This record gives sequence, structure tokens and C-alpha cells, in this order.
Amino acid sequence: FYGGIEPRTLSTTWAKQPMRAKVLVLLGGLDDETTPYLDSFRSEMRAAQADWRMVLYGKTRHAFSNPKANDPARGHVYDPEADRLSWQELTFFLDELFKAAPL
Repeated sequence: FYGGIEPRTLSTTWAKQPMRAKVLVLLGGLDDETTPYLDSFRSEMRAAQADWRMVLYGKTRHAFSNPKANDPARGHVYDPEADRLSWQELTFFLDELFKAAPL
């Protein structure tokens, strides 16, 4: 959830083998703290051969799912609709990861 996705230098481990963890990234489309790094993040995920998913909530800013962090002067704006949708997306992602094996 609206975490930092600043560019990193790929480690030699990533360069030698694919990333095995699945990644879910949920960001505000108007989040000035993350949107400048979208292209570099995509490049890193591709280089790592990661299984990743990114959802942008178009009209939202940073901290969209935390009502206690609401501070528009800092660009942190709680958005109840994005909060609800992002939790649904997380639930769907976790269900995919941990679905019970057939009996």
C-alpha cells in the first residue's frame, strides 16, 4: 500500500535468478511520492522476472487507506473508496496465494 518504489540497483542474486515472491503494489495515481518511479519499478520487476501486479487508484494520493494519516498539506489524503477497493484487492491476492488445496 503506497509504499516506496524508488529505484534500487539489482543485487547480484536477482541478476542470477528470478525473484520467487509474488508482489502486489497498490498506489495512488496522484501520489507524488511514488508515481515518478513507476517506470523504473516496472523495469526492476521485469529484470527480476517477478510475478507482480500493480493497481493504481487514479484519483488518489499517498496514504489513501489510512484515515489517521490524512494530511492534505503533505499530499496524504484518505480516500474511503480506494481504501475499500485496495483491501478487496489484497484479499483477492492473498486468496490466490493461500487457497486451500483440493481435498
